[in-house]
Amino acid sequence: MKAQPLAPEIAGKLHDVVVPEAVSYFPATPAWLVVLALLLAVLVLLVRGLYRWRMKSRYRREAAAELREIASHLSDPGCRNELLEKLLVLVKRVALHLAPRDEVAALSGAPWLEFLDRTWHGSAFSCGPGRLLADLGYRSPAGLAEIAPGEIEALLALLGKWLAGHHRPLPVSDAGGPAS
Repeated sequence: MKAQPLAPEIAGKLHDVVVPEAVSYFPATPAWLVVLALLLAVLVLLVRGLYRWRMKSRYRREAAAELREIASHLSDPGCRNELLEKLLVLVKRVALHLAPRDEVAALSGAPWLEFLDRTWHGSAFSCGPGRLLADLGYRSPAGLAEIAPGEIEALLALLGKWLAGHHRPLPVSDAGGPAS
């Protein structure tokens, strides 16, 4: 079947297809503006909180990177003593982020290890591999050479976990232990 041509009087009455106006992205009611403003405020607060958290924990990431750097070079016997000194400085520097300088800076020996135990769950510093930190800075080069590689590896593993999960020191009760 062939299409019939339109009569000129009918063709003159036809109009072009009318395209509707584009739908606006602007909200139709003021309530949606309030909702958008609240969502924007929440987003700004979340970004701000994330930024503050990242800045607050930045010292942990930097200390962990420095610990990895120290650990990667400890197998070299020529610089082992220097690296163990850097390890002590690193731990003290992180501890200074946790408590006031006058409380931390002068600590050494058993009180130093007790402080570290209060910033960590357990007694891995005073009774475990962390006890090396008590006298590491006072050993002679020959004394440092006597430390077994396994002990240093255990200390590095403990310090890696400590850097990732330490907290502010628990207060000390009058009896000498952590307050409950």
